[in-house]
Amino acid sequence: GRALLALSVVLGRSGIEPMRSLAGLIFDRALPAILETTSPRAWAFTLIGIHEYLRRYSGDRRAAQVRDELAGRLLALYEKARSNDWPWFEDVLAYGNAALPQAMIMCGQWIPDSEMTAAGLESLGWLADIQRASQGGHFVPIGSNGFYARGSERARFDQQPIEAQAMVSACLEAYRSTGDQRWYEEARRAFEWFI
Repeated sequence: GRALLALSVVLGRSGIEPMRSLAGLIFDRALPAILETTSPRAWAFTLIGIHEYLRRYSGDRRAAQVRDELAGRLLALYEKARSNDWPWFEDVLAYGNAALPQAMIMCGQWIPDSEMTAAGLESLGWLADIQRASQGGHFVPIGSNGFYARGSERARFDQQPIEAQAMVSACLEAYRSTGDQRWYEEARRAFEWFI
């Protein structure tokens, strides 16, 4: 998932033609393989990458079909796992969590699909709330030393920079989608933790 994201950034933004050609070749070969994976995070990172790719190559039907398939899978996971006190895609918060709602928000906008947008915004809001310190209100990402399974204690140690990056990226996407200042403030809070 993250490899496809990196390749799509090269394809979407690089001005160096030989680099784009090589990235395009690898991207074309790797894209069908993502459909064989079962990792929601791999799907989410791939969806974010496909968005980047389609900004430059908007007519690529195969990439759009993979996007639609993966977005549908992610939404189905959300609908199956979601409850009022756990509006999330699975029974654990692990790493790169905010990529999942970001992918839903993006897909909700492109496809368009209002259920995807709503799922993305709801899950991102919940994630922001549980990653906020009760005193001081600063960003407190889920630690990698045990993560956070539903019904258990959340890990407080070995917090990774990817959590701040993913949260900033997802919140800025929510801000672009809604214009709601809350998301800009959430992005700033996560960035300040990183700094």
